[in-house]
Amino acid sequence: VCSCVGVSEARIRETLSRVQGTPAHRFGALQTELACGTQCGSCKPELRRLVADVLPLGHPLLTTQPIDSEETSA
Repeated sequence: VCSCVGVSEARIRETLSRVQGTPAHRFGALQTELACGTQCGSCKPELRRLVADVLPLGHPLLTTQPIDSEETSA
């Protein structure tokens, strides 16, 4: 994704999976931890897309809750 500093999508996804916070905070974490998006900036649109796409571990949308059979039988 970031050819200036050689950061792959897999590495970005791994980092995003453990960073909580707002999209701006998560984007900043990518820049701080991996240095991607800090040179020419051409990867910033893809980084923003990945920030929106990759949810952190433990995010409520990633947890599965059992469905109560009484609620679904109505």
